[in-house]
Amino acid sequence: MESHLQLHVVMLPWFAFGHMISFFLLSVALAKAGIRVSFISTRKNIQRLPRVPSNLEHLLKFVEFQLPVVDGLPEGAEATIDIAMDQIQYLKVSYDRLSEQFKNFISNEAPQNARSERIFVGAFGQNASGFTDAERLALVVGGCEAVAVRSCRELEGKYLDLLEKVYRKPVIPIGLLPPAPPPHGKRENTGGDEDKIFKWLDGQKVKSVMFAAFGSEVKLSKDQVHEIAHGLELSKLPFLWTLRKPTWALNDDDESILSPGFLSRTASVGMVHMVWAPQWEILTHPSIGGFLCHCGWGSIVENLQHGHVFVVLPLILDQGLNARFLVEKGLAIEVERNLSDGSFKGEDVAKALRKGMVEKEGESIRVRANEMKSMLVKDDYYIDAFVGYLKKDLVVKKDISPP
Repeated sequence: MESHLQLHVVMLPWFAFGHMISFFLLSVALAKAGIRVSFISTRKNIQRLPRVPSNLEHLLKFVEFQLPVVDGLPEGAEATIDIAMDQIQYLKVSYDRLSEQFKNFISNEAPQNARSERIFVGAFGQNASGFTDAERLALVVGGCEAVAVRSCRELEGKYLDLLEKVYRKPVIPIGLLPPAPPPHGKRENTGGDEDKIFKWLDGQKVKSVMFAAFGSEVKLSKDQVHEIAHGLELSKLPFLWTLRKPTWALNDDDESILSPGFLSRTASVGMVHMVWAPQWEILTHPSIGGFLCHCGWGSIVENLQHGHVFVVLPLILDQGLNARFLVEKGLAIEVERNLSDGSFKGEDVAKALRKGMVEKEGESIRVRANEMKSMLVKDDYYIDAFVGYLKKDLVVKKDISPP
């Protein structure tokens, strides 16, 4: 009987792109290992995610749920990128109300395959509107048999061991899950704005450019944008800044957003791009030498693969802890800031940038970042181990029944 048993993994990530992309990358990795995966999200979010590789379409399927209407959640908002921080609570309530659709999906999937398949569910959140995130996490961890973490022992070995003691159940690293490189090892020219970025990068010296990006979730204030711009200018380093146009400036031109004269003064050394840009591909370019970022885990993972020094400017949620971790590991310089209100000045941004990129004081960090690049090459090993755990769990539990 065991030879006929199949795995079916159901993914239900929280509707923030750091979560959805991580779950998608894991879904692809599991599909490559021959496991059937159902990835649940909403129509708008599915349209925003990468396409499933054509050779995996028979194993990895998107499943569309209808997001329930909730007072306070703007019409058309289906992810944290669509809303302000104070509206996320309403998205959580709407997410929780997906429970009925989820139960129906599982009940429809399980009975017809109950003798040949065990369904495993990867999810964030419970039907617990009003709970804090800490309480939600406690419910999820308490209700699962093991915890899979997007990390590796080379980077976080002692913390993974500690987490296993705290959770009192297996904690399984699944590797860093970097995005797949472009087909044939190079990107195709599209004739669009992205091509301008790479043409500009092609004209820069190797390891000379500071890449600045703050992810899709961070909403920079006007003061923060101006101080970052001031810091980039003061550093006198070549820079590429991919800046998502702030909500407070949707009707403003680029010049007024960045402070008067900034673009003309820095035209010979820098480039600002205010629409979506392929961060992973930018980080692969040989002219990039450093990464000024917010310390979202997805951005950390992408940069670690390329050995660039981090200059960190954490702004929300877990980013402060992530930044301290990178500093502790000798991989980053953190921008100094006012401890009473968290503000920062352009002078401090420039100081951190120059230390990370060119000054002797930052040499050990540049060396350490490059060394880490060569250590993080075992993702296949971690996925194989995770798949092995799932299959072992499946064989042990021969009395297969719906969750």
